[in-house]
Amino acid sequence: MMGQILVPLAGTILSVLLLWASISDIRARIIPNSCNLAILLFAPLGWAAMGWQWWPDIAFVAAVAVAVFLIFWGLFAVGAIGGGDVKMIGPLLLWVAPGNIADTILIMAIAGGAISVGMLLWQRRAAAHRPAIAGASDNGAEMADAPTQEATKPEVPYGLAIAIAGWWVVYQQYFNHFLSLPS
Repeated sequence: MMGQILVPLAGTILSVLLLWASISDIRARIIPNSCNLAILLFAPLGWAAMGWQWWPDIAFVAAVAVAVFLIFWGLFAVGAIGGGDVKMIGPLLLWVAPGNIADTILIMAIAGGAISVGMLLWQRRAAAHRPAIAGASDNGAEMADAPTQEATKPEVPYGLAIAIAGWWVVYQQYFNHFLSLPS
């Protein structure tokens, strides 16, 4: 009986936290520390809902979360990813069953790639429709159409990709089995 309450409750809480993180990242390219902390602090609810044991389930998932966090921290150190994304991935992985970790990371990578391509295409389209600026040089001659700014790397809201992977986890672990329950 308790599992019938905890499983959807845990899945709903994680879904809402992922929605909060993704909306914030899309709007401002910031994932609030309070959101990442909430994902971390509610992970034990997910463990209880899934019936995980300290050994080996939780110990393994915690080790993977720390390892992936360190890899993402390295990516942050070289400027490839934002700090909020780094702080989000570790806590999310604490919710992922050992058998779903590789799929979760793959889904995150595919979603991140798709979002990156979309952002790049959107940026190029916006640049193509930006009016050219003609100015005058010191001698009064008009300058040729000059770009108003150099092409810049788009800021990808990678928190959205992490959230997409997290929603897949919610579906797989917390809601998928309810679809096959007899009425």
